[in-house]
Amino acid sequence: LNLFCFNGLQRVNSKGQFNTPPDKVRLEKLNLDTVSRNVLAVSRSLRSVDVTFLAQWYAETIRCAQSGDYVYCDPPYVGTFTGYAKGGFGEEEQADLIYEVGAATIKGAVVAVSNSKVAKDFYVNMCREYSQVWPTSLHPTFHPLTAHRSIAAKSSSRGAAQEILVTLSHPA
Repeated sequence: LNLFCFNGLQRVNSKGQFNTPPDKVRLEKLNLDTVSRNVLAVSRSLRSVDVTFLAQWYAETIRCAQSGDYVYCDPPYVGTFTGYAKGGFGEEEQADLIYEVGAATIKGAVVAVSNSKVAKDFYVNMCREYSQVWPTSLHPTFHPLTAHRSIAAKSSSRGAAQEILVTLSHPA
């Protein structure tokens, strides 16, 4: 869908309905033969390895993680507009995400969460709060990243964005 949507963006409205208009300029530039070959190549690659795709709420997916699994979470930025999804994704969901990430880490999964740089204090506080209920102490590690944004409502908002990649680990 991203190939055909305005600015490569795919999103849904609060009713869960796809609502991104087509990008006529992108459509004119696409070579559909190349696109179809790429889709088939990806399909063949995915059939040759043990990969599972799950279409369910994030917490259900993270709860499936076991030792040896790797999970990457890319939630909406902390403190930004999240009204596209039904019910949104506010602080309560962010806190729940960190709890589920901690539980999966304790089970042996490797989990990474990306978010805005301003989310660091929120994640530190959540880990501190959850240390009372987790059976072991987990410490967040923050890896600074620069992400390049080509999608934004205003062209002036496009460009480099400071992010963090968060992982939880047992103390040494």
